[in-house]
Amino acid sequence: MGDASFMISPARSAKDIEDVAQLFTAYAEWIALDLGFQDFATELASLPGKYSPARGGELLIARRTGGEAVGCMAVRWLGSDECCEAKRLYTTPSGRGLGIGRALIAAAFDAARQLGYREMKLDTLPRMSAAVSLYKQFGFVDTEPYYDTPLEGTRFLSCNLDQWAASNRLVLQDLLRNRERC
Repeated sequence: MGDASFMISPARSAKDIEDVAQLFTAYAEWIALDLGFQDFATELASLPGKYSPARGGELLIARRTGGEAVGCMAVRWLGSDECCEAKRLYTTPSGRGLGIGRALIAAAFDAARQLGYREMKLDTLPRMSAAVSLYKQFGFVDTEPYYDTPLEGTRFLSCNLDQWAASNRLVLQDLLRNRERC
């Protein structure tokens, strides 16, 4: 069995941004859908773009101990000073089953709360059952659509970050403390 250690950090360096772009591309290939309605090509070309801290966002990258990029997640402003959107949760096949998705969500919650957000929304597809299960464990509940999408069956979820943090403070502290795992 290989080394399961990983670390999650904000994507700041040119290498981080390049690796996140590759992870976003792998994500798009994995879901096998045309993301043109989200202007995905512009999103890739302008990273960190709408996910930069200067624009109320955060771009997170997970790396194995040797530096291999194995996961990502992004947070962006969603039209309100109290509401953000989580985007592009993805782990590579070699990074699956290690708790990276859970750690990325915890890091995204932490980043969102530090940016002053009180609510996080996201959209997902029914076939992303592992992600939906994780989201539900973090307190996400179904909510009304917050944008028009051409993708049939899209689920919209929302989580009150303050409420979740208050009831799961120790869980969140443990996840954040153990961003680097052995």
